[in-house]
Amino acid sequence: MADLYEVENGDIAYGADLNQYKTALEGGSTQQFSLFQKTGANFTIRMSTSNGSDKVSFTDSNNVEVASIDSDGNLAISGTFGSNNYPRVLARSVTAATTTSTSAVDLVTISTDVSGDALSIPTTRWARVYFEYRKAANASTAAAFGLKINSTVVLEATNSSGVPRTSATNRAEAGWGFFMIPPRSTSNYGFGIGVDYNCFTTAGAFAASYSNDGGSSLPSMTNAIPNAEITSLSIRAINVTSNEDAEVRNITVEIL
Repeated sequence: MADLYEVENGDIAYGADLNQYKTALEGGSTQQFSLFQKTGANFTIRMSTSNGSDKVSFTDSNNVEVASIDSDGNLAISGTFGSNNYPRVLARSVTAATTTSTSAVDLVTISTDVSGDALSIPTTRWARVYFEYRKAANASTAAAFGLKINSTVVLEATNSSGVPRTSATNRAEAGWGFFMIPPRSTSNYGFGIGVDYNCFTTAGAFAASYSNDGGSSLPSMTNAIPNAEITSLSIRAINVTSNEDAEVRNITVEIL
């Protein structure tokens, strides 16, 4: 369709004159469109929901979505938008998950991003996985936590030095930590991850059994980080006995 044309004052408007606007709105015009708002006023697009279930979508000429913003304010973009593209929160899970297992298990797995699309962390990007953890005051033993990337356990949940864990004191304890994942390549980079964790008693004091080695550490890796796009991240957990009720929640994945 050619560019839009004007109907002059006094002319008769035929169907084709009106249909040109319908065709243009449906993408059949070469006309460049602009939206203007008067000075001092806002331009508003009102969605039908407030829970993120619908969105404003931007697609390319092949009708492939390249960016969107949903009705909960989550922005997704497949390209870049300058220096503000990184860092950003990529995924989040706030639901608490608990286990009494004495074998290491996947406690929480994240495989979608904040927009509900498949999780994707390219091999060229850093990533950081934040999480909270706790144990119940049911036994004089510890709970520990690890990380699985895709199908590879890179840091197993064991009660050993460098692995995020509680103390073995019979009391309720809670902590937080994060795993730092470097870019991955075939040039001997990205084999290991960094770990930072701190655990506290309910009174806010460091858990005494490991306060001297809490904080940033480089643990012994169970397996090297896979040299691949990251599409799934799992926080793993283990209890020394079945009484600690190991729990994790508030997991946030940041891409750098």
